Amino acid sequence: MGKQPFLGLEGLFEGSGDPAYPGGPFFNFAGFGQDADSLQTLKTQELKNGRLAMLAFFGFGSQAVITHQGHGRTFQ
Repeated sequence: MGKQPFLGLEGLFEGSGDPAYPGGPFFNFAGFGQDADSLQTLKTQELKNGRLAMLAFFGFGSQAVITHQGHGRTFQ
């Protein structure tokens, strides 16, 4: 099969060249992390915020298990 264009959007999904990080204009439309140091800092911050969000979600689940109520009903 030859090259098949997808509505002319191939340029948006070209990626950053790093298989572990998508990058490209679609994923980095604001242009953050132009150099390697700032990009590494942003990746680290993203991981830390994701871990904090997982911990918060675990808190919601454990609260529901302990109180036998959902997280919304405990505030009534």
